[in-house]
Amino acid sequence: MHLLKKTAAELRIDTLKPVKMDVFRFMEQCQEKFDFIFAGPPYALATIDDLPRIVFEKQLLRPGGWFVLEHTPRNDYKTFTGYKMEKNYGTTIFSIFEQPE
Repeated sequence: MHLLKKTAAELRIDTLKPVKMDVFRFMEQCQEKFDFIFAGPPYALATIDDLPRIVFEKQLLRPGGWFVLEHTPRNDYKTFTGYKMEKNYGTTIFSIFEQPE
């Protein structure tokens, strides 16, 4: 968390809101909307496919907002709501989702 806050300060990002808690509990109670959400869950997380589904069901993104999910090649999100593209770095993939404007 310290590195995240330090990097945000160096980049002059003052609207960063890091949250350290169970992601599913947070998303269930969250009433905010975000411009950008990044999730880098443990690759073995059995419920990883629920993350993009919940982000869009709970409408956690503002119009034009992005959700980026880090995962392995065994997960494929091309048919999920909001899917935009992916960036492949070998055993690490970043799937990018966008909330329509």
